[in-house]
Amino acid sequence: TEAEADSDEVGMDYVVGMTLRQRINTAMALLDHVASRTDLAFAQTHGGDSRVRSKSNQNRWGDGYSVVAKRTASVCTRLRKLIKSVYKKRLDDADAIRATLASDGVDIGDVHREAGVVASEARAELKRERKLLHGRKRKQYILQGGGVSAQSQERKQRAATKREINAIMERPVAGAIASVTTGKGDAAEVLTGAEEVAAECCSWSERRMSTMQPKWFRRLDLAVGHVVWAVDDAAVRGGKVLKIDNDGRYDVAIDEGAALCGVAREKLCLKWQAAASSGTQAAAVVQDDATAGRAGGGDQASSDEGTEVGRQGHVPSVEEVMHLATAAENGDADTALMFRRSPEGAACRQRAATGTLTDDDKRELPKCFHELVEHLESPVYEATGAKVTQSDYVNMLDDAGNPREIDLVILRRKLGGIAKGKAPGYTGNGPDLYASLPDSWAVWAVRLANLILFTQVTPHNWHIDLVHYV
Repeated sequence: TEAEADSDEVGMDYVVGMTLRQRINTAMALLDHVASRTDLAFAQTHGGDSRVRSKSNQNRWGDGYSVVAKRTASVCTRLRKLIKSVYKKRLDDADAIRATLASDGVDIGDVHREAGVVASEARAELKRERKLLHGRKRKQYILQGGGVSAQSQERKQRAATKREINAIMERPVAGAIASVTTGKGDAAEVLTGAEEVAAECCSWSERRMSTMQPKWFRRLDLAVGHVVWAVDDAAVRGGKVLKIDNDGRYDVAIDEGAALCGVAREKLCLKWQAAASSGTQAAAVVQDDATAGRAGGGDQASSDEGTEVGRQGHVPSVEEVMHLATAAENGDADTALMFRRSPEGAACRQRAATGTLTDDDKRELPKCFHELVEHLESPVYEATGAKVTQSDYVNMLDDAGNPREIDLVILRRKLGGIAKGKAPGYTGNGPDLYASLPDSWAVWAVRLANLILFTQVTPHNWHIDLVHYV
């Protein structure tokens, strides 16, 4: 096919030594490439934006007739009145409403029972009735119903169209960003070079979504209260993180009593990192202190013991701090046990939900989470009132507790039910396009989905933050 002929453009050569993640990334790129080419060919053949894809059956229940909207609105209104009457002890009114609802096929039961029970049943029916009417279809119902309401809706649409056109016509032409200001105070800097501005815009999303929002379950993330080494011009100073600003820069209270403002992440490292890598006696002391801190449910990165050792022991050089600041996370080894994507992590999460965390599990958590985990519990199944167990997830797991395979029917049902008209992701392809692709594409997508499901290896594109400086 033409897509196969273009496979070199997306790197389809499965070279020896390619990792599983690289293969998954390549397969994802091929599927998106095929989808884009399919959409382009369809547009060229069938009239571009004027084409109309096949529509669903308009005669099915709850879709296409304004009488459905009117009935649902009437039932929901009466259900709310019934709930109000029950709580206000107006049981005669409530019984009359119940009778009218029964004539429309909505059975509530005796209203002379406990008010909470009756209200619970009514809310359940209200929720069920509400699902029969999709909010995005209301405008369609009004237009199809005709009359004054339809004319009013058409006038609103024409007015909205005029406003959009006027806004587009009057919008001034905007060029590329000429300059960007980074940092604040004495550390503020104005970037004017095109390459510098572009690099800052690209790196800002990583700072905004990662360093500015530290994850407590990642050991190398910096948070307020962590003791660090900071590079100040040509010197290295110890201190504690006071604040993380909106530009992803850090304010550090140094041990001498002053403060450093707007320090970049690449100029900071945790004190225990430097001590652990120094090989000196100070490193051994820090490791002992860290072990003692964890035994009491402490936080090694913010322990006061680490601060004292840092003052008296080995002070790293500027080059050492800069090197440690760029240290990458080492997979599960640098992630808290409860968040590891491994059988051990899954078992820990199960113990947390059942309230059976061990002392070793709690030592992995900072103190601030100890009170929280005591209140974790499994959800309750509304139909039985019992706590949910693994065997209740019959659509997701088999009898052995392993995930069920995704098949073509499941994928088609999901693509058909997903909201359409939404903004596309990193590839530029939206859910509308994926839902309309043929089975030959969907079969490949099913195989890739099962590979991701059973290996727990996710594509690189899923980890990209779509945030821009502008």
